[in-house]
Amino acid sequence: MMSFNLRVPKDQITDIESYFKGFKIPEPILIDIACTGNIHCYFKGISPIIEKPDYSFISVTVQELKQEVVDEEQEIGIPAHECVGCGLH
Repeated sequence: MMSFNLRVPKDQITDIESYFKGFKIPEPILIDIACTGNIHCYFKGISPIIEKPDYSFISVTVQELKQEVVDEEQEIGIPAHECVGCGLH
């Protein structure tokens, strides 16, 4: 799980909130942090907006999609971890 915080001018928060509300949970998205390259993630949600006198603050939560796990599951046809009654399957 990753969370990133956005501190923005008050007049931009509505557009930013609308942008992130356009995603479904858990929609696969690409995140590029500081131009390091795309990271495959699932969108998990946004926090409520915090209003300050000079700016607005919002937090976005995503979960990294581990491609190696997905590839292995597809290759062998079973989950990549050993499950002992975990209740997830």
